[in-house]
Amino acid sequence: MFEPKHAHDGISLAAPQIALSLRIFVVECTDQETGKHCKVAIANPEILKAEGEQRLQKKNPGSGSAAAWIGDIIPHGLFVQS
Repeated sequence: MFEPKHAHDGISLAAPQIALSLRIFVVECTDQETGKHCKVAIANPEILKAEGEQRLQKKNPGSGSAAAWIGDIIPHGLFVQS
């Protein structure tokens, strides 16, 4: 899964994004303070706790339904177990 992630210059990739029906994701990053590079592959993750900022945006301004909203959670900390 790291190869398709590199092909699209991504930071992370989940198996369903490349048509694999698996509960796997990969992440690759570099610590800005230490310069240490890490690659992580997680199988069957369960989110235990997420801390961060949630941003919602109205995708259909004329609609009052909950489905009219989309959003992202920008985590500062994500704790998972596999």
